Amino acid sequence: MTPHLAWRSHLRAFAVVGMVVLVGAIGAYKTLHDPDAGPPVGEREGAGELVADYRACQTFVAAHDGLNQVKVLLDDLGRRNRSTFIFTLQRSPDDERAIVTLTRDAYEVNSNTYYALRFPPIEDSAGKDYTFCLAAPEADLAQAITVIGTVRDTYPDGRAVLTPGMWGKGKIEDLEFHLGYDLGPWAQAGALLDRLGTDKPAFFSAGWFYALLIGAYLALLYLLFLYRPSTQEEGDPDL
Repeated sequence: MTPHLAWRSHLRAFAVVGMVVLVGAIGAYKTLHDPDAGPPVGEREGAGELVADYRACQTFVAAHDGLNQVKVLLDDLGRRNRSTFIFTLQRSPDDERAIVTLTRDAYEVNSNTYYALRFPPIEDSAGKDYTFCLAAPEADLAQAITVIGTVRDTYPDGRAVLTPGMWGKGKIEDLEFHLGYDLGPWAQAGALLDRLGTDKPAFFSAGWFYALLIGAYLALLYLLFLYRPSTQEEGDPDL
């Protein structure tokens, strides 16, 4: 192999590996930034209309730093509601000091659709307990929305907390929600490796195993295209 062809072979191999890495990075980004992509949910149940003093809350533990989004499954109860609802994020259901308070128009809520509530990233959120709550103190029954929950425990690190008297109290174990995070490139890679190892036995649960597997795959792919004969090499043995 002449130096010219060797250079072209290296370039070709780098290009192929680069394309694979780019496609993988896009897929990883979509996976980590799409909170709808979660485990299967159990049987769903409406919590009841959010009106007056009724409030639906969910406790949870942030998995990463940079918590910046909560997506909650809401329902408009078959109408376009002319009211507002309030989202708060706090450290516990009894803590009245809200870290985040957002007011949204109930008209934006659709039937059985995840509604995204975004806020500035909380940099040191990893491993900490939080609670988000939804309330609509100024809404009436004719203009109210509801939050959807699951009747089995789909989220073991938290629980739903509903106001006494709400329809779903005693039935709903967890609200139906997903979390989003503002992660840097390395943190995203670590989060993806952790997700690949979730619920796997032995060393298959370790992030380093998947990092090693991906590295070996890329190395073999590079070697495959490095030593794959080009059309020019096959057609002209004098080169």
